Amino acid sequence: MLSRYSPIIFLFASMLIMFTGHGLLNTLFGLRASIEGYPAWLVGLMTSGYYIGFAIGTIFAVKVIKSLGNMLTFAICTSIVSASSLALALFVNPISWLILRLLYGLCFAGLYIIIESSLNSFAKNEERGKIFAAYMLTIFSGLAIGQLLITFSTPDKITLFAVASILLSICLIPLAGNHSKETKIKDHKSLGLKQLYRTSPLALFGIFAAGLILGSYWGLIPNFLTQAGFNPNQIAKFIAFILIGALSLQIPIGYLSDRFNRNIVIIFIAILAIISCSLLILKISDGSNEMGYTMLLIAFLIGGSNYSLYPLFMSLLNDLLKKDEILSATSGMLRVNACGAIIGPILSSLSMFIFGYQGFIGFVILIMVSILIFLVIKTVFVGLSSH
Repeated sequence: MLSRYSPIIFLFASMLIMFTGHGLLNTLFGLRASIEGYPAWLVGLMTSGYYIGFAIGTIFAVKVIKSLGNMLTFAICTSIVSASSLALALFVNPISWLILRLLYGLCFAGLYIIIESSLNSFAKNEERGKIFAAYMLTIFSGLAIGQLLITFSTPDKITLFAVASILLSICLIPLAGNHSKETKIKDHKSLGLKQLYRTSPLALFGIFAAGLILGSYWGLIPNFLTQAGFNPNQIAKFIAFILIGALSLQIPIGYLSDRFNRNIVIIFIAILAIISCSLLILKISDGSNEMGYTMLLIAFLIGGSNYSLYPLFMSLLNDLLKKDEILSATSGMLRVNACGAIIGPILSSLSMFIFGYQGFIGFVILIMVSILIFLVIKTVFVGLSSH
């Protein structure tokens, strides 16, 4: 049993290290941008650079992986993301940061595709759900740990950038220590966006909306909380509880979506997200800048609801796919999600420019309401089984 699961145990170990560095760098990027005095619209634009690179990476990564193999491609991609993360501290200007974030996103797309295709190739149908849950738990565990590392230094120094770079470099070690046969990507059926839309317009819309929201969170929540009067340690704690919420509620929400109709579960999750975001606005509006239990509970609920959308909509789509369509569909949906994440920081920063820093959460609520309306219309007028 242990020898059978050893390949994904090594893979999850690499993922944990990698996403710890990734989570640290994403928050560090936003905090350093605030220290440099960059306006919200510029931070949103630079954040979109990552997702532009990611979207481009989903187009070309499979060809590179087929040519070089998983391990060599993984090594090249981790080396580039490590170097680009350290270069952020060496070349502090908007143009350099935009280019570096684009390059970082380009290579990170390749890492995602290698990981997900390896898991899909390894997993049997009866264990795919459990393995995917472990995959999401590993990601969020790494991201949460990354937030805690913020407290070891200050964002205006090179130290934290160097720590992120080290983590992104050494994440290759567990995979290199695995001497089992490398997983290859098999031939697969090409599935374009038109076919994905015909398969599930609801999943396509939902994954795009999830990209809008999560792209905004990663790019601008440090800026939003800074404008609201919180210090870097408080911000790191808030973001850590967002990720802890995502980590804690992932399996229960996934279990409910397997037991009950996925559309109904998504409706309840959207309502929970709207309520928790509204509470955040009310709490900040009363002038309190303390990171007490109420704020941390709100962060927990925001993370648990918002970060559950992508796997729920992906599950909705995968219910309808044949096995030879999964890889192509995953690449396509990652691209759709990335496109949403490109647009999200730009629109949310524009909302902040027009309505003040509260406009950030207002934008998130608007997207959640759109998801809710789409789901209610599909459920009432088309039926529960509609995708």
